[in-house]
Amino acid sequence: MTPTRWGIVGLGRAGQARSRVIAARPHATLAGTAGRRPGRGTTTVDALLADPTVDGVIVCTENAHHAEAAARILDAGKHAIVEFPLAATAAEGRDLFARARTVGRVLHTELIGLLTARHRAARAHCRRARVEQLTVRFTARTYRWVADEVEAGRVGQLAIARLHALRDLFGPLTLDEVRCDFADGGYHLVVDLTGAGGARLTLDERRAPELKRGSTTAGRLADGRPFDPEPLDEPGDLFGQDFDRALARVAGEAGAAYVSDETVLEVLTLAERISAAAA
Repeated sequence: MTPTRWGIVGLGRAGQARSRVIAARPHATLAGTAGRRPGRGTTTVDALLADPTVDGVIVCTENAHHAEAAARILDAGKHAIVEFPLAATAAEGRDLFARARTVGRVLHTELIGLLTARHRAARAHCRRARVEQLTVRFTARTYRWVADEVEAGRVGQLAIARLHALRDLFGPLTLDEVRCDFADGGYHLVVDLTGAGGARLTLDERRAPELKRGSTTAGRLADGRPFDPEPLDEPGDLFGQDFDRALARVAGEAGAAYVSDETVLEVLTLAERISAAAA
């Protein structure tokens, strides 16, 4: 594999994790880190984009800035890895994929939730038995940029990870009903969906300033048994797995993408529809 040099924009947990991953890869080098605000990191975004030795840049900023940052990276002729969601709208996503094709660079969306042991076990369970009904419950705090997303009405986009998980398990999703109550600095969102095989799916999300992050899944198989995937060992280094897939895509390896561009756009469209219905 040809060595590549990468920059990172965004200095939060994801950015720090990406730095550790690159340091552990023999065929990748960290060219520098930059914050969105001046004076943070080892360099600047402009310097990374102007440096001809930088092959790609990883976007780890707040959701609202993903699309703009990815566009700048692609326009500079570099590969882009973007933490989910790729963009706020499917139109922005389509534009970004078009830019990537124009300049001949990889645009990779990170969705490490699909690489976890928990999701792999659920996928194996769904392949062995037909699921009749499933409910996913998720709770989390509203803080800083999350509160900004709520204020902007992008509650569907905040559910992107869970929507991708359901899409991966049940195929294209039909949106049946959306209910949302905004209160106490957060919201309670309930989304009813139908999977491609007829499974009835419910996504129940609550966010509030004091809520702890957590997620549970419960359901019923067609034969009446509970949805109960067998536990698998957690593979660990999820950001590393994602980065290796992105590097394989840069190297031109067929089948390296674990989520297609079309699916990314499909789920972005669904998230938009949920946000619109929740308003």
